[in-house]
Amino acid sequence: MRRGWLLLFSILFFVTGSLVAQKVTVDFEHSANFGRYRTFAWLRPAQAPGLWPQRIATGVTAELKVKGLTYNPNHPDLMVSAVGTSKTMRNVNTFYSGTGGWGWYGPGYGYGYGPGPATATTTVTEYQQGTLVVDLLDANTKELVWRGIATDTASGNPEKNQKKLNKALQKMFKKYPPKPPE
Repeated sequence: MRRGWLLLFSILFFVTGSLVAQKVTVDFEHSANFGRYRTFAWLRPAQAPGLWPQRIATGVTAELKVKGLTYNPNHPDLMVSAVGTSKTMRNVNTFYSGTGGWGWYGPGYGYGYGPGPATATTTVTEYQQGTLVVDLLDANTKELVWRGIATDTASGNPEKNQKKLNKALQKMFKKYPPKPPE
């Protein structure tokens, strides 16, 4: 019975421990005049494996258009670059059962002072963590003026990953154009 509870607790802890919330951060050049940026073009296609370059480019383009920018590859005010990466992460959890530690033990364990009986179970699980970096550069100066970074755990389900991408891009561009600090 004790092992059953330990197994249930281990699974519950692993599932809740491995659900990392999506993290999105944005930074920008405070002296940039974002009001003068009206057009954009891609510096280079989104860099990511498989089908994702087009999905990333489509998502970023859609968010920029929602913000009132127009795609103009001949005379852009902003150049857009997006890079997607993924890496295998490991989650290591160790669970202990029994008393363990030091203490006085009687019959069945022998008499004396020393470590008590305990068991430790360690599980190692792997998961994919994806990161997307979107840069906006001033087309005239070639200087970086805005950067958005999103990190999240990738799913084995492409539809879920598409939803995570859309949510990340919405969070990134939520406060675009940024307001300079007062």
